[in-house]
Amino acid sequence: MIFKNPQFPSVADFDNHPVWIEYNLGSYEPALDLPVSDLESGHVACDLVLANGDMMRGIISGIHLNNPELTNVTARLILIKNGDMFGYRKEILEPHRSSMLQEFLSLSPREIFPIRYDISEIAIGHPDAVRGIISASYPEELENPAARVKFLLEHHKRDFIGDRSTRQE
Repeated sequence: MIFKNPQFPSVADFDNHPVWIEYNLGSYEPALDLPVSDLESGHVACDLVLANGDMMRGIISGIHLNNPELTNVTARLILIKNGDMFGYRKEILEPHRSSMLQEFLSLSPREIFPIRYDISEIAIGHPDAVRGIISASYPEELENPAARVKFLLEHHKRDFIGDRSTRQE
């Protein structure tokens, strides 16, 4: 669906600063010190390569720079076309609203997904998280919402424990 949020940075804002961090609900500031090593609350503008090879501009959030498996599940996408932003979230659009995305891009799902991105110039992390792929749907083992919640809890707990042990060293 077309994304309109007057508090969210505009396309022009992302042209000036490719990384924006949400500090408070609805309060965004550009990341001025690039490359970033944390995108927990970040939104990154980058070039996307669609499955058919077309390139377009987009904004990705939900990237866990040191956990590509978690990123594969949590990545959210805003596609930009003619100045309009279209928000794509797997859990909202699939399967019953995918036609809206096809209509927005005038492409079939096979021409759109998987989408490749490379944010290696503006972010530091695991190679598969900074140069990644966004699929149209969740991995088969995570299609069930309960399995997805369990996966998310396990990965967030592991990241939190890992972060705490790193800070104590």
